[in-house]
Amino acid sequence: MSLFVLACTPSNSSSTQVVTITAETDLITRVNVLTAEEGKQEEVIEILKDGLNNEMSHQPGFVSATIHRSLDSENITVYAQWSSQQDFDAAVQHRSSGGAPTMNKVFSIAQPDSHPYSVVSIHKPKS
Repeated sequence: MSLFVLACTPSNSSSTQVVTITAETDLITRVNVLTAEEGKQEEVIEILKDGLNNEMSHQPGFVSATIHRSLDSENITVYAQWSSQQDFDAAVQHRSSGGAPTMNKVFSIAQPDSHPYSVVSIHKPKS
């Protein structure tokens, strides 16, 4: 079993959070690269954190999401896991129909480029 556990301590928190990535799963992985309007990367990140915490995390099938800030551009990458494509599609429909206004605000100031993925393999340092 290929298993990778990502332990993160967000820059604004003292608590560590854990995300598990495994190749032996039926989870759907969504990688979304958001290109923020110039000078708005931090604003997008703050709105995105709020939307994920208060809207998307309550949707059926939501497993986890991690936000990654680009160090050399205005991009923000979101690595999200969902139980199924159907759950993800329902969450998108919920957002599109006005059920997640904070997430809609994100997409008003950042252009998304989202694609579905499955984890094929995991590589770690050799002892």
